[in-house]
Amino acid sequence: MSDRLLSYFERELESIKQEAVEFARANPGLAPNLGINEKGIDDPNVNRLIESVAFLNAKISKKLDDGVDELAESILGTLYPDVEAPFPATATMKFNLDGSLTTATQINKGELISIAGDKGEEWTFTTAASAELAPIDIANATYSGLPFEKPEYSDSDKIKAKLTIDFAVQKEVAKDEFIVINEINLKLNDEPRINSLLYQALAKDAVCIECDYGDKRKLLGKETIKKGGFDSDLSLLPKSYQQLDSMQLAREVLNSKQSFEHLLLDHLEIELKASEKLVVNFYLLTDNPELEQAINHESFAYGCLPVVNLFQKAAEPYKLKGNETREVEVRGSKGEALEVYKVDRVDYLQGKSERKTVAAAYQPGDKQEGALRWSAKRIHKSAQQGSYSKTVLSILGDEEQDDYIICPMVWVKNHKDISRVINRAQQLEIQFHEAHSELKSIELIETVRAEKSVEHNGQARWTLLKKTGIGHITTNGVPALQEILQQANIYKDNQINLMIEAITECNTERIVKRAFDKKHSGFINGQKVKIQISTEPFGNFSLYLFGLVISRLLTELTAINSFTELKIVTSGQQRQELNYPARMGQIQFI
Repeated sequence: MSDRLLSYFERELESIKQEAVEFARANPGLAPNLGINEKGIDDPNVNRLIESVAFLNAKISKKLDDGVDELAESILGTLYPDVEAPFPATATMKFNLDGSLTTATQINKGELISIAGDKGEEWTFTTAASAELAPIDIANATYSGLPFEKPEYSDSDKIKAKLTIDFAVQKEVAKDEFIVINEINLKLNDEPRINSLLYQALAKDAVCIECDYGDKRKLLGKETIKKGGFDSDLSLLPKSYQQLDSMQLAREVLNSKQSFEHLLLDHLEIELKASEKLVVNFYLLTDNPELEQAINHESFAYGCLPVVNLFQKAAEPYKLKGNETREVEVRGSKGEALEVYKVDRVDYLQGKSERKTVAAAYQPGDKQEGALRWSAKRIHKSAQQGSYSKTVLSILGDEEQDDYIICPMVWVKNHKDISRVINRAQQLEIQFHEAHSELKSIELIETVRAEKSVEHNGQARWTLLKKTGIGHITTNGVPALQEILQQANIYKDNQINLMIEAITECNTERIVKRAFDKKHSGFINGQKVKIQISTEPFGNFSLYLFGLVISRLLTELTAINSFTELKIVTSGQQRQELNYPARMGQIQFI
């Protein structure tokens, strides 16, 4: 008997003996007939019988546990395929406009960008958000507490601080020209701690925004500030209907925080003369002396977007018969290894008339019923030249279909050494695949973070499957919430781990709120979740941003006819409360 099987046998035997003793205590009249009593089992024949049963149970239990990984992977791959997806390399790029432009230029989400290294290497990235860039630069930035002149606004009595950013039209633009500015894209560009304080100040504590230019003044509400990844269309990975949106969001925030340190000022509609300056004042609820000392014009960057090393590549179509598995190897040009990331779309012919689209992982658009399963895996082979890896796409046919043609679109990414090679390169040439003549240059302003595969064992997969419900957190509190968040810490980052472990309390209570939309109103039962967190590990990470992730997670784990309302209380030197709005789809709460 192997050591592993022996442990199963001992566990089963102990369990049966314990139950036998409990049975004898509960049934003293029947127990002697079975050769058992309250002290144990005296009859050697009954002992041998119980040992035989324990041995059979041990073999069954071991076999079930051995199949957990495969079974859990299959279930998770069917229900939430994106959870298993590798996390691609990410970075942030700054786009510098040609100074002679007098109009804004549009950069769309999903545009392809090539990075060429100094040794002939080449990589492809895609933009993860859209931006409208005007020919302006940041001239100055200051932060100050009271006293200062407050604007005439409904909550002006609550204002405690002001952040001012001055923008100037680029010098090459003629002084009599007018520049139309509809939006301003800001990247928090200071050291991590200052960025975390700035994020909370602007995303949470803003009261209003004042834009001064020439002899004009425009006062805008705090809703003008859009949080990258939350209020705007910023998602590093393509979205599909069949996924845990909040888990993907948690993965993106916890593993690529810099991609969410973007704020967008939208619907500005400012016509600025080139000889004038645009002064944007952010009026804030709280004052922070640390920001007053730290903020300058280099604390922000204008015209930046997150990019991801992920793009589409068409595979060759081929026929696949029912119940047949076909493996397709995707090869890259110039000797670079391309890896299948996810199937974007699979088309097949049923007979000669009906054509059907099967949606797979990371498939944007409407839900489609499909009959195909897929998986992406690496096959390791040994050759005389040494060992190597190739990436294949495995597609399993449907036995109910006789013959159909598969034309997959695959998501591919470059080799995993991309971050090491790019970050060490002496010189990089960066350009769009499609011409953007209005751009003077593109800079890589943050180092590339390497691609990372998700490390899930069978138990972790089961954990994720069984905990996709608010009831589990309600029942088990802190351990349940921590275990779910740990699933999103793909890089096993020590700081992220400490942040998750800093959650010390998680309490829920049932509450009722009035909900309304354009036509109806009523009362809905929901959950108020109160979490206590130690602030010690959050020096370089915004606690407010961390809370946004938890709030979205709780929302997705809640039934559609209910809601959650999150409150975070800190336990540190400076106690603070962060209250997040009640969330349930598009319903508003009073």
